[in-house]
Amino acid sequence: MNSHSSSWRDVAGRLTPQQCAQFELSERSGDDPATLLATARELAAGNVTGDVTTSGEIAAPPDAARIYGWQTYGGRTWREFDSSTRQVGSAVIYVPGLQFSDGSCERWISLSASANEEFQAGQARWLAAELQAAADETERLT
Repeated sequence: MNSHSSSWRDVAGRLTPQQCAQFELSERSGDDPATLLATARELAAGNVTGDVTTSGEIAAPPDAARIYGWQTYGGRTWREFDSSTRQVGSAVIYVPGLQFSDGSCERWISLSASANEEFQAGQARWLAAELQAAADETERLT
């Protein structure tokens, strides 16, 4: 990892979209850049070095665009994965999920937008259509 990083964005390629969305919100809220960077480095390291004992035994979800390392907590083992991403203006719709050690998956829809995001009527309809498509995808894959 680059020890000369100055922003959490320098390690964003090793973060999940959900993690990036949270960092973007924290950054907009004025959180301390050094704290954001330290937290991002820690999360990125965890994403890369997750427990790999299960990784070769279970096929990835068919819709997974990116898969992260296996983690175990409280007797459960899972890995995060990213599925589709849609963008309307600066709003981003993600369909991430968790895959458990038995191969089953949970997916959800995550919307990242600034608190003052403004949409014209056509853009709002586009956003609604993209959210509907994400909901349909999530239900179809469940």
